[in-house]
Amino acid sequence: MSEQFRAAVAAVYGHDPAHRQAANLWLDAFSRTPDAWGCALALLEPTSNASFEQRFFAANLLASKTRSDWGGLDPQQRSQLAEAFGTTLRNMLLPPGALSPSALISLEPVLLERVARLAAAAAALGGLATAERHLALAQELAAAAQPMLGSATASEANRSAGDALLRCALLVLQQLAEEAEALDSVRRKALLAGPDGQGGAGGLAAQRPSVVALTRDVMVSAAGSGISIGSPGVSFPLLLSAVRCLTAWVRLDESGYADGGLSPGMLQAMSPGLLPSALSLLALPPSGPPTSSPLATSQAARREQQPANSLYTAVSELAEELLGSGSRTATAAAGGEAADVAAAAAAVEVLVSIGHPLAAAAAAEREAEAAAAAGGSGNGGEVGAALAALLAWSRVAVAVAERNAGGLASGLGERAVQLAHCVVGAWSACPDRREMAEVCADYFLAVNTVPTAERHPALGAPLYSALLPHVLRTVSYPVGFQDWETEVEEDEEAFHRFREQQAADLLETIWGQCRTSMVSQLVAEATSTGPGGAAATTTATGAGGGVRVPHATDWRGVEAALFCIRAVNLPVKAAAMGGRAGALDTAQAAATAAELQALLGRLFGDICAPSGRVAGLLAVPWVCLAVSRLIGEYAAWLGKAQDAPLQAAMGLLLHALSVPPAAPAAAQAFRNCCVRGADKLTADLRVLTALATA
Repeated sequence: MSEQFRAAVAAVYGHDPAHRQAANLWLDAFSRTPDAWGCALALLEPTSNASFEQRFFAANLLASKTRSDWGGLDPQQRSQLAEAFGTTLRNMLLPPGALSPSALISLEPVLLERVARLAAAAAALGGLATAERHLALAQELAAAAQPMLGSATASEANRSAGDALLRCALLVLQQLAEEAEALDSVRRKALLAGPDGQGGAGGLAAQRPSVVALTRDVMVSAAGSGISIGSPGVSFPLLLSAVRCLTAWVRLDESGYADGGLSPGMLQAMSPGLLPSALSLLALPPSGPPTSSPLATSQAARREQQPANSLYTAVSELAEELLGSGSRTATAAAGGEAADVAAAAAAVEVLVSIGHPLAAAAAAEREAEAAAAAGGSGNGGEVGAALAALLAWSRVAVAVAERNAGGLASGLGERAVQLAHCVVGAWSACPDRREMAEVCADYFLAVNTVPTAERHPALGAPLYSALLPHVLRTVSYPVGFQDWETEVEEDEEAFHRFREQQAADLLETIWGQCRTSMVSQLVAEATSTGPGGAAATTTATGAGGGVRVPHATDWRGVEAALFCIRAVNLPVKAAAMGGRAGALDTAQAAATAAELQALLGRLFGDICAPSGRVAGLLAVPWVCLAVSRLIGEYAAWLGKAQDAPLQAAMGLLLHALSVPPAAPAAAQAFRNCCVRGADKLTADLRVLTALATA
């Protein structure tokens, strides 16, 4: 049967379609039989002389069969299989006899990961005793790596082999924790908390301090002095393994439940300073040329940066696990909530210290990419290391804000202001990156959940008014945009989703802080012209302070301003017209309403006047679409305001019906105007006649 199985696996990777189909059918049926265990294990033996593909197939079959058939095995069979899987993994990494550095270095990572996952799954399913044997294997691997890494005279091959062996030890630990976390609640609690269930004292979670200590030691040795002198002494693959292993064990809850894990205060008590040290890894420069050099933008250089990019992502995932909104509160023994607050404050210190340098590096990388593109070279669209580090940094900042926005906005004083300015700097450094805009928007939306009166004064209008130029740029159509059929850089669905969701929410937040000054800036951006027809740079004052809105060099800036005004239509209309009886009774409310009425009059006057700036751009379908949607949302104001150009707006909509992208929105807007402006329209029959003949 073993030979038949091997032949079938070989046929699966053969060139004959008929043989492949027959082999697949036979293997599908055979994999359900008890004989499949032994046949697949035999292919994984070092003496089997099986190809990589055959061994990988066997490992996959065993992994699937372990998950599906484990419940039907008796205890002895489970123990035997778990031991066999562990032995197979051990023989791959620590074969009998002398260790061969070249053999370790040449191990196929994909096959190794699959066999390690198989062994970890069986160890977790097998219970505490089996899991402890698996832990012992990881400890054996780490111990075997030390002589190779610890000797100053070790050869490069020995150091590489030791590095590989230590990464395997961390992988074994990581996958064991992940498989334990994936168990059903009964098995998970028995494994993590132990048979007595007393807070994990006798379970797998009790091993966490030693695992955390190992990952800390690895991070210290693998990082070297890379932050101060550059990257040559840094082992990014080893750092990545350590951070991923730490994250997996941080998620484990000693009570055995799935929604626990360590809090930042608990990790601080277990390993003081580990989280700040991990966050500092975001400042490690990648291998290869400096990211500010055009040489670093080539596809080869970007591939060389990938280990660093993966590390930055892993660090952000670790920090989000600890600092995010779903993380737990520290136990009383670890200091309670106060310990978490202190740990988060320490994390903010690190974020502030590295935020602006990371933003500067990302801006320099962006300039290098532009220079390389101008020279005809490209990076294949791959993210550079400086941007990857800044994105990871920004996600950590969001996690801090979402976990305890009140503590951040009111309890950290100047540090909170500095962090907010760092986030603005991150957005400014990458103004054309949608992913950066999304992360930064989440940060400011989180901060805005804290009442303005409870925040540091600088986290109100002055901060949010500074965001408007960034929002305008981010919601603008791509440079050179003509239509979605020919656009290759931007995804249409992602573009509109960001606009209508995150950007719209952030714009309402900016309105809440800045009020009429925001609308004044947007109206000026849409209607004002300077030399050469560009929008004049405007400086608006008032509740939001002064903000300079950048020049719009084409229709995109006008369209973006129209979108922003549409996004805040509900609060603007309410403030301009009074949403309920007595809403405009106070002098301040009346003054605000008068100012908004004037601004809306200026805007729609420009839209409807033949000489208006917006009117002159209606030949652009996307401006016509934006105008149609804007009129539809402000139909109530057009129908009620005394001097509002309702008739002219409806005439414009009739024209827009012949513009394909704008037609559906124009039809809906025309209907809205008919409903909201019924009194005006029926008061003078000449208006209806004019519209009917338009």
